[in-house]
Amino acid sequence: IALHHVALAAPERLLVFGRDVLPLIGHDPAQSPASLPEINHHRGSTPLLVERSLDFLLAKPAARSGFWRRWLD
Repeated sequence: IALHHVALAAPERLLVFGRDVLPLIGHDPAQSPASLPEINHHRGSTPLLVERSLDFLLAKPAARSGFWRRWLD
């Protein structure tokens, strides 16, 4: 259902906070989130950036800088 909604909304890219969401978009939990640079759905593919949570970013300055580097890439 989540992939269907992504296809309907047709975003240019997705920013996902919380790794609990990844199985809803077809990601195998045994793999790292970094191995999912985009998600495929019936209307094409959408670039994806995954981060643990906003709380995690607020608590860890090093995580914020890493997130920012990935965001700029």
